[in-house]
Amino acid sequence: MSHLQRFLYFPHLFDKREKAVLFILCIVAVVSGGAFLTRVYRRVTVEAPAVGGIYREGLLREPRAINPLYADANDTDRDIARLVFAGLFRYDGSGAIQPDLAEGFTLNAEKTLYTVTLKDNLRWHDGQILDADDILFTIHAIQNPLYKSPLKANWSGVDAAKRDARTIDLTLKTPYAPFIENLTVGILPEHLWAQIPPDQALLHEFNLKPVGTGPFMYQSVSQEKSGRILSLTLEPSPRYHLQGPFIKSFSFVFFPTDADRIAAWRRGVIDGFGPVGPDERENASAHTAFMTARMPRIFGIFFNPEKSAPLKELAVRRAIRLAIDTRALTQSSNDTIVPAPSFIPSLQTGGAASPDKEASDPEMAREILTDALWTDDDGDGIRDKILKRREKPTPLSLTLTTSETPLLTAVAEQIRAALAPLGIAVTVRTLPYSELETTIIRPRDYEMLLFGQVYGYEPDPFAFWHSSQAKDPGLNITRYSDKETDALLEKGRKIGDAAERRDTFDKINTRLEKDAPAVMLFTQNFTYALPADLRGVNISYVALPADRFNAANQWYFKSKRVFPSRSAAPAPTN
Repeated sequence: MSHLQRFLYFPHLFDKREKAVLFILCIVAVVSGGAFLTRVYRRVTVEAPAVGGIYREGLLREPRAINPLYADANDTDRDIARLVFAGLFRYDGSGAIQPDLAEGFTLNAEKTLYTVTLKDNLRWHDGQILDADDILFTIHAIQNPLYKSPLKANWSGVDAAKRDARTIDLTLKTPYAPFIENLTVGILPEHLWAQIPPDQALLHEFNLKPVGTGPFMYQSVSQEKSGRILSLTLEPSPRYHLQGPFIKSFSFVFFPTDADRIAAWRRGVIDGFGPVGPDERENASAHTAFMTARMPRIFGIFFNPEKSAPLKELAVRRAIRLAIDTRALTQSSNDTIVPAPSFIPSLQTGGAASPDKEASDPEMAREILTDALWTDDDGDGIRDKILKRREKPTPLSLTLTTSETPLLTAVAEQIRAALAPLGIAVTVRTLPYSELETTIIRPRDYEMLLFGQVYGYEPDPFAFWHSSQAKDPGLNITRYSDKETDALLEKGRKIGDAAERRDTFDKINTRLEKDAPAVMLFTQNFTYALPADLRGVNISYVALPADRFNAANQWYFKSKRVFPSRSAAPAPTN
């Protein structure tokens, strides 16, 4: 009898009861063995991202120029460009600088020469090689006035030279500590853009069908017959030089108003958007997760003494500061805004106020005004004062101008209500942002302005407070001028040591608190709505809303089990 015949005959040795018991034992053995092997497999492997899933985000306004040279003029362009283009360096979700296209850089002893080395075998989305010539082309295009790039001022005085195919030298006239942030600008492909005349670049089709080296590449666009862009879809780049990307399809849907976008989100047409207001957070479904990131954006009341005689007096400016309780102003915002403890974002550690900042004290504010001879002798609820001999008393009446956004309009009304009991009459004036910028901010045509200062990852208060920036296009909108502060601002931007630079910023903050050219009220956090099953999102600090995509190459919906040796850098297949 053969071995096969013996095996087939084996079951006949048992009766029905024994066969049933044997069958059950076999089932138990298979199940137990499978469970044991599963536990072993899960113990010796780890979860890693896998390619898959669709993400759809809602944006306001259509894209115009998805191009690093122009993207800063349009939030939509900046958002999409962040995914399509890569820079020499980038900031991660926590705001730390990381190499991107570059391996790294060296800095000379004078801190004026940055030598940057590129990674090897970098490829554009179309397969062409990226080298030092592409870096030089991008920098020279930014500096070329014919391109009319809003980034031109950031690169003024920077000399860029090629050392070899992977190395460039960037020479500054004087040390500038925040210069590293310039190196995050997206790089353009010379082989495509060099053939396009600079004065025609803004209108070229590459602005809507971009080619970059970022994690995602252009796939398609959907338009109405009228030409209006409805949506734009990106797909993973198979030539991306870092880990990922893992989302199979990354689409943007464009809406004319925020109300339209929120309605589409509630219907499930889009999966995410930002910024998110308190109402949307309270009424969100269980399928939505929220990420809140800090931003170096400070909103305050900026004074213009040239347009208001009362504001020339420090007593009036200080009284306004003491009358406003910033914590009360922000307590109902659901973390959308938080009190600003100082004039400079880098000093805002843990929300603790600067030791120079006076706490809210309406009673002291009244005493200061009375001591300064601002009184309400006629009983109309508004304080008056004779500022010049033989003139009628000047009422303490001020106009507060701001954007007509719901947040700033509400804050302006709270400020008006807080100052009224002190005898300060405030008229609130709101305008569309575009009109506010052209007719109010640039010509400095306001008494008090409720507005925000937007800092980068490497805060440089020079543009906001140095006397040389008092005229348009400078950003010193209060026209503040102080020789000691000017010297500190000039010193601060040259210091590379973080501790020494912070000490200089502390001194600048002390000067500003003393002179009170503005009242710093709050910083605005960025809250982002995302699908709850989207993983790998780590956002805690962004300078601009587009920075939420700084590490989007690590986002994923799908996962797989891999052995630890492969988990550090899983290689997805598209």
